[in-house]
Amino acid sequence: ASLDSQTSKMFADGEEYNHEQDLERRLSLFQELENEFLKRYGEAKSVLFKLFEDHKNDCLEENKSCGGSDGELSMKSSIDGGKTMGQLPPIHDVLHALDEPSNVVTEMVSESRVLHGLGHADSSELEEMLHLHGIAPSEAELERVMGGVNSFGEHKSGEVTSENVDKVVVRLRHGCEGTLARLLAENMNDGLNEGEAPSCLGWSLAVLSINWCPALIDASLVKPVLRKRQHLLRTEKRRNEAIPPVENLQLEYDAEIPIWSNHVDGDGVVTLHVPGSLAKRDRIAELRRRLHEEFESEAETNSQCALATSSGRRSIIVYVGDSSTDLAALLEADIGIIMGKSSSTVLIAERWGIQISPLQKRDRSKFRDVIVCGEKNRDQKIIWQVESWQEIDEMIRELDDYWE
Repeated sequence: ASLDSQTSKMFADGEEYNHEQDLERRLSLFQELENEFLKRYGEAKSVLFKLFEDHKNDCLEENKSCGGSDGELSMKSSIDGGKTMGQLPPIHDVLHALDEPSNVVTEMVSESRVLHGLGHADSSELEEMLHLHGIAPSEAELERVMGGVNSFGEHKSGEVTSENVDKVVVRLRHGCEGTLARLLAENMNDGLNEGEAPSCLGWSLAVLSINWCPALIDASLVKPVLRKRQHLLRTEKRRNEAIPPVENLQLEYDAEIPIWSNHVDGDGVVTLHVPGSLAKRDRIAELRRRLHEEFESEAETNSQCALATSSGRRSIIVYVGDSSTDLAALLEADIGIIMGKSSSTVLIAERWGIQISPLQKRDRSKFRDVIVCGEKNRDQKIIWQVESWQEIDEMIRELDDYWE
């Protein structure tokens, strides 16, 4: 559906275009490229894990004090080109090495033209594709997402039915849509300056991705969240007529949710704006620098801002991710949260001395520096692990309570 007109008319060597043949050719080529990536990534990971095992064995053989029992070694990282026996490279060097296979194969993807003609698709077109090839929601899902039916058995909106609700190919984790929509729906009476992202008690939302293009992120995440936000605002309006009329609120898709990701053009060439895990880390670091400058500027012009936490203006960065490419950003954020139990991600983190703790077992002391100072100790290497967005929602509500 997204192929450009030239590709649609002609096939290789002047043949008439055949959709099935073209699709088969592309899928076969893409599978080869995926296999090449998996091979290169597996080799890179094996080298790094062997380096870890060599380091551990050296510590044991030389009876060094490595800060723990077998399997719980505390790694003191130093590097000499990654070749010195008994020494481990820093975690950021490890993540950079794991990024290399992806960057190399991405260049191969661009050269192969396997994505030729697909980069023209915008978010609206992708939404139509997701609807066309998706799975219709069950009645239970329909009721949960859209607010159910009234006592007369009619859909509350009067217009939403299972026939016209979007089907989905990309399913968001349960609770993701609701949590993010709540953040964007809270405090709608608070005015925003032009270009600012929506906020809840000061919270703003952005999406940072390596593998997804902006149009797909917008179609599968941003727009569903904004639709849910619209539903929440309509529900709130019915409960509290003091809220401004719905037509005066920014209910549709004009809320600004920045998307920082890579891009595919019409020729199928991938531009790497976010080439790897360190680029994600740098984006978070730049965001922190900018927020710090804004805070300092405000503090200089407002003596009341000397009480940083009571003014509610100092920023906390919470980052949620689920793969090894997120590790650097998770460490850079004030609160880094890893979703699920990705075996390779957890293994890399633990072997390089990063503590992974269940978010449900947190206590207030763990967050005290973040709440009082507005940011964590930069030397703190801890990542919080969750199984659901409900846990994240509860934590954010808890932070909001502390903030107040």
